[in-house]
Amino acid sequence: MANQTEYYASKNAGVKNIFIEPSMFLGRILFSESPYAKIKNDQSYDEKVKMYSKIEWDKYIETSPVNIPVKDRHNFEDMGISKLLATDNWIKFKRKIYHKYITKEREEYDSVGFTVAENIKKYIRRRILSKTYEQPLSGEKYIYYPLHVPHNFQLYVRSPEFINQEALIEYLGRCLPYGYKLYVKEHSAAIGAHALWPTRYYLKSHNTKLIHPRVNSFDLIKNADCVVTINSKVGVEALMQLKPVIVLGKAFYRGHGITHDVKN
Repeated sequence: MANQTEYYASKNAGVKNIFIEPSMFLGRILFSESPYAKIKNDQSYDEKVKMYSKIEWDKYIETSPVNIPVKDRHNFEDMGISKLLATDNWIKFKRKIYHKYITKEREEYDSVGFTVAENIKKYIRRRILSKTYEQPLSGEKYIYYPLHVPHNFQLYVRSPEFINQEALIEYLGRCLPYGYKLYVKEHSAAIGAHALWPTRYYLKSHNTKLIHPRVNSFDLIKNADCVVTINSKVGVEALMQLKPVIVLGKAFYRGHGITHDVKN
């Protein structure tokens, strides 16, 4: 939400807003002036850059690393009681209470009650869905769709037509080729964040599966016949594994002749 606020405030004030995003390569970040993070179709890259890219590509294939900033690692843990009651959460909670009610300061994330309630809801949903999660079956033909974090900048600003991901998943399930399954997996930072009833609705389809959050996305991509994504960085990972990628929304890897870009 903070990113959206900053973007629209800058836009209304006529101030240039620079987006800083994690790169697919460890230790690298991406700067972009556009909210759509479009990369120019430029083939005149320095040989050192090409060599570096090849080294990082090979490293990704060999080690399947997870590129998560140290400060965000806690957010990528499974939504269990240990995460809910983590010491770090209590420290943040006390600090926010102090600033909001004692010093009367306004801060970026001052909706303390809302945040606490949302985390409890995530934990409850995670417990309820525990019997719904499935493991990938060896030899099963499937298409992989990675869920975005709800209310994320990627959806609300870059591809708002796909905010209702549950409806999209239900639609994809009806469009599958015969004999295929649709594997859906929550974003590691948003386990339990999706509404329960819409999730259960699309899971009524026998060809759609909600994969357990602890299953490595790298392996899901590796064994998939195709990856369908709005604008997730999973699309880039799939390209690095030389998998067919269908792009629905505005993504920085769209329009380069390496993905199947859906226009309507």
